[in-house]
Amino acid sequence: MRIKREKIRVQVIDWMKNYTPEQYHGRIIFYRAKAQWPFDVTSDRGWGGICDFVDIVEVPGNHNSILHGSYVRGLAKKINLKLQKITI
Repeated sequence: MRIKREKIRVQVIDWMKNYTPEQYHGRIIFYRAKAQWPFDVTSDRGWGGICDFVDIVEVPGNHNSILHGSYVRGLAKKINLKLQKITI
């Protein structure tokens, strides 16, 4: 089982290295964790290079914690605020 997981991990890393995203001609909302890794360079994590417009919304927590406990409630609140502003 461990060997299979390692092969999958290596394959995923290889796909990520060789993937080039296409330009997206639209708007995205990027929910960015407030607590960032020390090596983060850009606030949009590179999305601005492939999207016409990136709306960055900062949420409490870090990359792993934003989907747990009180942090997920904060994320849900920010998503709901954005959804309420949508008009069809």
